[in-house]
Amino acid sequence: METGGELIGVQIFGVNKLADTVFCYGGEFDLYSIGYFKRGTVREILEFAGRNIVKANRNDSGIIRMTVEEGDGSIHVFGNEDKSIVAVAYTNRNYSNRVIHRMLTEIATVFKDKFSEKLRAEKNPIKDLQWELEFLSQYIKEYKKPESIDKIAKADKGLAELKIMLHHSLKKAIEQEGDLQELVDKSEELGSLSKAFYTEIEDKTQKRCCVIF
Repeated sequence: METGGELIGVQIFGVNKLADTVFCYGGEFDLYSIGYFKRGTVREILEFAGRNIVKANRNDSGIIRMTVEEGDGSIHVFGNEDKSIVAVAYTNRNYSNRVIHRMLTEIATVFKDKFSEKLRAEKNPIKDLQWELEFLSQYIKEYKKPESIDKIAKADKGLAELKIMLHHSLKKAIEQEGDLQELVDKSEELGSLSKAFYTEIEDKTQKRCCVIF
């Protein structure tokens, strides 16, 4: 049984296909296990990585179930068929994929139910919405450590049969969007400290923007 790992954040994105853009409905993070002075940088880099994974897969047909391993962390993605709801979770690398994808599937369903009226009213947004998604805090608390959930997830035959696309680097996962370093340099989402942190990563030949997990 896969054990260990820690969930540190969840975000929900959507794709505006008319404008060909990705926007964020909102999210919740628990970064207390990360040094105080690094938390802002870590969050910026994770949000940048999550958004670009969604963007790179925005035109894929069907449901997305994907895990991208990067450094000591993983980014997990579930997207519905039309990509109007794409739930993204950030964990340590040894977090159970089975557990986290169970959570993401449930979050997408709960989000759709809770915010159905808002979703109908807010058509094709072109910028982040910053909705208050307080219900995500409970998921972060419940799924913080995967061990307590793993037995339930393991017993879910439907989940056990799911195929999860696995990428071993962020660079590989978003390569169709262009060079990762160029995306970092041009990003308006990343502040100067986050960009500097990225360029100073020790492994210069295979940069790992999420190595700070």
